[in-house]
Amino acid sequence: MSEIAASPRTGRASWRVLERVGPLLRSENEHDAWEQAARFARRHFAGDLAASFEFVDTDRAVFRSAVGFADHDTTEFAVAPGSQAAYIRSSEDICVSGDIALDSRFDAGTLLATAGVRSSLSVAFDLRSGDRGILGVYSRTADFDFGGADHEMIGVLAAMLGTVIDRIRNQRDLEVQARTDSLTGLDNRSSVLAELDDRLSCGAEVTALLIDLDGFKSVNDHCGHRTGDRVLRTIAERLTRSVETGDHLGRLGGDEFLLLCDGDVGTARAEQIIGHIEEIVVIESRTIGLSASIGISRSRPDDDVSSMLERADQLMYSAKEQGRGRVRADQPIVRTTTRHLLSAPVAHDAAALERAIDELCVVVQPIVSAVTGDVCGVEALARGPHGQPLEYPDRLFDVATTFGRIGDVELAAKRLAFALDLPEHLTLFINLEPSLLCDATWLERLGEAWTSSNCLRPVVAELTERSVLEHPGRLIEAVEACRALGWQIALDDVGARSESLAALRWIAPDIVKLDMSLLRNGNPAHTAHVVAAVDAYRTNSERRRVVVIAEGVETETDAKLADVLGADLLQGFLYGRPVRVGDASWLGVMGPRTATEPSLPRPVRHLVERTAAKSD
Repeated sequence: MSEIAASPRTGRASWRVLERVGPLLRSENEHDAWEQAARFARRHFAGDLAASFEFVDTDRAVFRSAVGFADHDTTEFAVAPGSQAAYIRSSEDICVSGDIALDSRFDAGTLLATAGVRSSLSVAFDLRSGDRGILGVYSRTADFDFGGADHEMIGVLAAMLGTVIDRIRNQRDLEVQARTDSLTGLDNRSSVLAELDDRLSCGAEVTALLIDLDGFKSVNDHCGHRTGDRVLRTIAERLTRSVETGDHLGRLGGDEFLLLCDGDVGTARAEQIIGHIEEIVVIESRTIGLSASIGISRSRPDDDVSSMLERADQLMYSAKEQGRGRVRADQPIVRTTTRHLLSAPVAHDAAALERAIDELCVVVQPIVSAVTGDVCGVEALARGPHGQPLEYPDRLFDVATTFGRIGDVELAAKRLAFALDLPEHLTLFINLEPSLLCDATWLERLGEAWTSSNCLRPVVAELTERSVLEHPGRLIEAVEACRALGWQIALDDVGARSESLAALRWIAPDIVKLDMSLLRNGNPAHTAHVVAAVDAYRTNSERRRVVVIAEGVETETDAKLADVLGADLLQGFLYGRPVRVGDASWLGVMGPRTATEPSLPRPVRHLVERTAAKSD
């Protein structure tokens, strides 16, 4: 018999409970509180098992603690209307059952029966949320006593548990409110700036992206502040979708947001964020279009919060002066591979870039047929020396831009791509850096590199949405220069920026690349807008055929979505990651090709045909 069970049925029993539940009452951790209450109940009521759980819906509950139950801790389960849990929830009394299998008040349920439970002592208690919890002790012996006259003590213990849980949750809510922006649910200004201060104080490498919406004032002026608030919440959700591991996002106030990223983040990430923001917003039949200007500041050895934020602010306004949807970044900082920073900026270490150019390599990623699965093309991607700070293109191209060597890096990468040891008929996709497309001299050097390579395989030049934003007239000249070499033109990341959709007509690409991340964004209005624009271009194009490539295909679900959208070719991690040619095992997955087969397969279906009638 337990100590509490031996006590007389008086107030002294409650005090005995209080004496022994001190750790529960002082608990600052919710999980510990649930666990301590269940363990205390099992020990003092001499049961075989004990559990505490909370109702999260009318027919669902979650184990918060399950002492002696196998594999049920913090597991959600269904609560049937006639079950013991449902009965206890609706009762104000302590429930004692000597044999749950024979008890006419409720059904025993498979959970307790599986655990071999015969007797039970349970009670419900209220929580501040409005739901109820249950604390129960169980025995595998029929008609178990559970302490005789002291059954009411489990009610005392359950009430204490409810009080402790309410206190812990209330404290947690207050802490969340203190650091949260009430409108968007993001971290507020003080919280995100405190995070920046913490990262700088410990010497971490951090990049700050200051995001300011373009055109938001007109939303408030013409649609009202209520609509404006809903737009801000929508933008906050989209920014949250852009967050990666190690990022910290907050709202500074008004229509300004701050994103903190680990390491040295380039402008490509900011362009992607702008693309998410530019997706159509539909509120009460209103269609609202916004963009954003972004200033990027990278931490320096002597930075504090004020200096880093001021630099990002100046860059953001510089971007805004150039028009909507622009990005401006400060110079990247060369760092060692250890935690210590080099005292000199990039401009003082040209040797690192020179080595990167000398040791440049190209990796390839497969592009496969959506119909046969055969590899029919590869995209060539530049990489710096393996394991070095300039290995990946975002850092490499930022540093090359700082030195004015971006043209040399790109030309070296293209020469390596033209010289790849690949089957001659395999289509080669190459990316053209937007900043170089307006340089007629560099384009001439690129053409000479192609001619001297004696490469016979078909080539597709990819232009990104960033190309469209600057000097569209010169871009058309660059497109014609590529076509004069016999190359096809692909427009990459279509739908990421509104300008890329507009460019479909005047660039007239042979290939349209849709990024799956833009189509699985939870914004059906934007998805429909992108698909309709591509379908209209593809259907009415003067070119004999327009090929659609779905890139970023990572799962079978992505592949199915790409099929619904009518993609002819597929690219993504599902089919292969970028690797050196010698490591590309997937190169063997190529079907036979006849002499009359085109370099890229003819489209087998149009977008409109893949989504039309049920009979299709």
